[in-house]
Amino acid sequence: GNWFNNEIYGAPTDVPWKLRIYEWDTSAVRALVDAQGNPVVKGYFHPTFLYEALWCLLLAAFLVWLGRRHSLRSGQVFAAYVMGYPVGRIVIENMRSDSANLIFGQRVNTWVSILVFLLGAYLWRRFGRMEQPLPPAPSDESHPSGAGADVHTRPDPDIADRGAEDPSAGEAPDASNDTASAGSEADRPAQS
Repeated sequence: GNWFNNEIYGAPTDVPWKLRIYEWDTSAVRALVDAQGNPVVKGYFHPTFLYEALWCLLLAAFLVWLGRRHSLRSGQVFAAYVMGYPVGRIVIENMRSDSANLIFGQRVNTWVSILVFLLGAYLWRRFGRMEQPLPPAPSDESHPSGAGADVHTRPDPDIADRGAEDPSAGEAPDASNDTASAGSEADRPAQS
């Protein structure tokens, strides 16, 4: 968008990747033309929007590397982005030649970038001090038929209480009681 709109470019330059900027007629929203109908070239400038895009790609690659290479806590890669983006932005802001509001001789965007960097540094420290959540315990499903699973059981207090109330609870059934309740062979009807 910045390229098509001829906006947000840097200082004049003669580098091979220079950006041609045209004199712009803001009322007609198009480039001014000379007597032959050719657009009037204002000059050649640094394409700061291209520099910013390249900075973002480099920062993204760095953050991927950082996240894979180092054991970071949750949120620290985000905090690194919040610190990293303004660093590039400050450099790029100082390359720009368009008019901007200034505070103490610096562009407002530079001051905002400094504040965002400080926020990122705060977040980095805060996320670095946070307790990491414990990883989830392996489920029994990960071990077929419970093989290899370390199962710990606690006695059920209700069962322990029932055993205290009924002295016969937990004893093996008495075989003599089964025959007595079933009756004798003579009491049973004959089967044919």
